[in-house]
Amino acid sequence: MTTSALISTLAVLTWTFGIGSSPNLAVAIEPQASPSRQRGTVIVLRPSEVDEVTRTALARVTGELTAAQFRVTILSLADGQDPTRQVESAVSESQAVAAFAIAHVNDNGRDTIAIWVSDLLGKRTTIQRMDLHGDSVSQDAAVLAVESIELIRASIAGLWPTPRPPAPEPPPSSPPAALPPPAAESGRVPSVAIGLGIAALQDASISGREWLGSVSAILAWTNGFAGGVRFSGLGPALSVSPTEDTRGSATLHRQLASASAGWRFWRNARVQGQVDLSLGLVHLSAEGTSADSRLAAHAADAWSMLGMAGVGASTHLSARISLTADVAAVLTARALKLQIADTTTGNLARPGLLAHVGLQTHF
Repeated sequence: MTTSALISTLAVLTWTFGIGSSPNLAVAIEPQASPSRQRGTVIVLRPSEVDEVTRTALARVTGELTAAQFRVTILSLADGQDPTRQVESAVSESQAVAAFAIAHVNDNGRDTIAIWVSDLLGKRTTIQRMDLHGDSVSQDAAVLAVESIELIRASIAGLWPTPRPPAPEPPPSSPPAALPPPAAESGRVPSVAIGLGIAALQDASISGREWLGSVSAILAWTNGFAGGVRFSGLGPALSVSPTEDTRGSATLHRQLASASAGWRFWRNARVQGQVDLSLGLVHLSAEGTSADSRLAAHAADAWSMLGMAGVGASTHLSARISLTADVAAVLTARALKLQIADTTTGNLARPGLLAHVGLQTHF
C-alpha cells in the first residue's frame, strides 16, 4: 500500500469512527509529511445532522485532501445560518487556503445536496447543487465525492499537486474491441431484486381467504420501467362449504404464476409507488368430502389463464433491503366452480382480490 493510500485510509477511518457521532467536535487530520511539503489547511464544515450519503462523501473527500498533503480541520456547520457566510468566515478567520461544506437544501421538494467552497487566494465562494437519485447509497456517495473534489480542485488549482504523467505504453498489436458503456452511464442494465412474502387471495363469491407464500424476481431500470415474475402458492388449504347445513364440503389449493410489467414513480422519495399489469396461470386442485359415508371423496384439478392489475408501494429499510406491499384485482379466463353435493359455488377469482406484503433484497 502506498503512503498516500495509507493516509487516505486513515483519514476515512478517523472520520467514520472518530467524529461520526460527535458533530460538535473539532478535529484536525494532518498528513504524514514534513512541514515544507504541506500545502496549507482546508477547513471542512460538517452539518449536525448527516445522512449516510453525506457522511460517506465527506469521508472520501477528507481522505483525498489528506493524501494531497493538506492539513484538514473539521468544524461544525451551525444550523439555521447561511452556509456561504460560514465558509467565508472560516477562511478569513483562520487563514486557511479553503473551506468547504456539504449539506441538504430544500429545492422545491427535490432531494438535493449543495456544495460550498470558499478559497483564500481567489477570494471567491462557489456553490454547486446536485440531485440525488436514491437508487443506490454507494453510487450517490461516490458521485457526490467526485463532484466535491473537482470543485475544490478547481478552486485551489495552484496548490493541488500535479499527478505524474503515466508511462508510455507500447502500441497494441491490434485495435482493441469497443467496450460497452458502463451500466451506471447507459442506464440500460437493470438492477435486480429477489423477494419473499405472503399473499392473501379473496374471492368475491366465496367467504374466507386463502393464504399463499410467494417468491418473486424483479428487474428495475433507472427510467422507472420494471418487469418481474412471481409465484404464489404452498399455503394452507381453504375449506369451502356452500351453506351451513350442507352435508358436504371441499378443500382447495391454488398456485398462481405470473409475469408483470409496470412503472415505478416517486423514485427519489422515501416511499415509492408502482402500478403493474400481469398475465399468468392459476392451477386449482380441490377435494370434496361428505358426511354420508356411502359417498366417496372426489378430487379434481383445473387450469386457467388469469390477468391482474395492481398498485403498490415500497420503502427502503437499508441500502439493500426494502419492504413492499401491493394489492391487485384478479380475473380468470375460465369460470372455475366447485360442486359440493347438490350446490354449486360461485366462480373462483372471477373476480378476486390478491393482497401481498414482502421483503426484497437488491443486487
